[in-house]
Amino acid sequence: AAESKIVFDTNALAERAAVEAKAAAERAAHTNDEADIARAKFLEQRANAQSAIAAKVLAAEVDALKAKAATEVRFAEQRSAAQAMITKEKRKIYDPDSATVSGSIGSADQQMIG
Repeated sequence: AAESKIVFDTNALAERAAVEAKAAAERAAHTNDEADIARAKFLEQRANAQSAIAAKVLAAEVDALKAKAATEVRFAEQRSAAQAMITKEKRKIYDPDSATVSGSIGSADQQMIG
């Protein structure tokens, strides 16, 4: 969640910088004043830099989400393998054909019961 907020905030800064740059460019076009033109160029560069930063932050977020998903997949695969081993071991212990639990009753006890 914190990562998403960082992406959101970074994108908001990039959008704001782009709006400011556009407004400064429009002003410079109307006034044709050198100071306005210089400010418009500066704000355009800032907007481009902010956009590049936002793209990098978003790419980092995507990479983090991919890594998290890969970890979750590995965990699920390990859990499934462990469950399969447990099931296999249970089948070894319990023999449904004879309805006895092997290994839990010693041979002497079986002779006394039988």
